[in-house]
Amino acid sequence: MKARKTLTWATALIIVPSLGFFGANAKADILAGASGGVVTSVDLSVVGGTSASSTIGQLDEISPPPYDEDLTAIDLTASHTSALIDLFAQSGTGEISAFSDVDGLPGARTVNAVVTIEDFSFEALTVAPGLPLAEPLITLDIGGDNAVINSFVSITGSSEFNLTIAGDSTLLGLSLTVDGDPLDLSALVDGDGKAAPNTVILPGVTGLAGLTITLNEQIELGDGITSFGRQVSAVHLNFDDVDVGGGLGLINGDVYIAQTYALVTVPEPSTGLILALTGLFFGFARRKRR
Repeated sequence: MKARKTLTWATALIIVPSLGFFGANAKADILAGASGGVVTSVDLSVVGGTSASSTIGQLDEISPPPYDEDLTAIDLTASHTSALIDLFAQSGTGEISAFSDVDGLPGARTVNAVVTIEDFSFEALTVAPGLPLAEPLITLDIGGDNAVINSFVSITGSSEFNLTIAGDSTLLGLSLTVDGDPLDLSALVDGDGKAAPNTVILPGVTGLAGLTITLNEQIELGDGITSFGRQVSAVHLNFDDVDVGGGLGLINGDVYIAQTYALVTVPEPSTGLILALTGLFFGFARRKRR
């Protein structure tokens, strides 16, 4: 099995443009691409105390040359236990795939990534028996027929003027409980498991100060001139000084579930093209004034 490249999308913003500039055919429409993601990522810490960091199912690829990679049957079992507080525990199975046919030659190309999770259960912030909050402060589960969490990003096209960027999440069978109270997601997630992009559940709704939950989080990547992309996270839990009580401290950090990204670079617009477009714009403006 070939050695894998370790590359996050943030690093890709630096590496992919340089690959496109130095390594690709100058006539290529898509100079370089990158895609991948993580199945689950947990980074939590107690102020002045313990911390937990866990990334499972990470896949990051760059092109050219083209690639078609996948990780399947990933065991998502992980936990962090200390004397007074269990920061998290999770279980389930997942898979992730990344594809690109960017080869440095002219023509339309595609770059994409997909993450899928099944039979997933996540618990956070369980303190030792006999102390406050002996039950998990937060639980997230998917259950029922065809229950699944996934996200995808796909970029297709041949230039910055002809790129289609698509991304979405599915949250079928998702349930969330915060401090013992189930959250009503019926108005946020439809029967097909779809939530609007960047559906934010604020602390006032979660019922826990400092906890923000974002469903189908979508973040645009690139500079919008020579690089374009998107990152999609099916679920993002953000902890900002969340007090678990009992004098155990404040929790900070993030949990990402089913996160994908894709990014491409294209040639810089030529001076002639910019002048032509400028002339068309001013010509249209003059006609409009008449």
